[in-house]
Amino acid sequence: MIPLNMHACTTDCIIDGYALLLHQELLRHVFVHGPYTTGIFRKPGNHKRCIELKTQLESGEEVAWDEVNILSATSVLKVG
Repeated sequence: MIPLNMHACTTDCIIDGYALLLHQELLRHVFVHGPYTTGIFRKPGNHKRCIELKTQLESGEEVAWDEVNILSATSVLKVG
C-alpha cells in the first residue's frame, strides 16, 4: 500500500485565491474517518450540510472537522 503524503501541498497550491489546503483537509478527514464507513461513496450526505461545507471550503473559512459527518464530506468531494 502506498502511503498518502498529506503534507505535499504548500502555499504553491493556490488557485484564484482559494487555498487547496482546505481541500487537503477534506481529503485528510475522509482518509482518517472513511475506511470503516460502509457505502461511503454510495450513500448521500445531508444536503444542507453539504452546501454549508462547500461554501466554507470555497470561502476559505475554517471548518470544524470534528462536527462534519463523513457522508457529507464525501458527498462534497464527489460533487465538487
